[in-house]
Amino acid sequence: MNQPHSGKPRFSSRVVFHSLPKVLLWCAGVLGALIEGIFIASFILDEPLRKYMENKLNNDLKGYSVRLPAAHFQLIGLTMTLKGLTVYQDAHPKPSIAQFPVLRAGVHWREILSGRLVA
Repeated sequence: MNQPHSGKPRFSSRVVFHSLPKVLLWCAGVLGALIEGIFIASFILDEPLRKYMENKLNNDLKGYSVRLPAAHFQLIGLTMTLKGLTVYQDAHPKPSIAQFPVLRAGVHWREILSGRLVA
C-alpha cells in the first residue's frame, strides 16, 4: 500500500549525479579511462618486453644461455615480475646454473620521495 509522503527528500543516484558539476564527472571519466588504458597496456607490453629481455641477456652472456618464459611489467607502480628465469651453461646445460621461480623488482616510492637512498 502507498504510504503518505513524510516530507523528507528522497535521495537517488540521479539527484546526486545532477548535483555534481559536469566538468567533475568528465574528469572522473577521463581519469578512469586513462587508468584502464594503462592497465591494459601493461599486459600488451609483456610479450615484446619478455622477448627483448631474453634476447638481450643471451647476447650479453658468453658461454651461458637464459630462458625467460614469462615477464610482466606494471606501468602503475613501475614493478617488473619475471617468472621462471633459468640460467644454463652452454657447455653443460644440465643441470641449470640458477633457477628463479619468481623474481620481482620495483620502485620504493616512499623512500625515494622522502629523500632516502634505496638499493
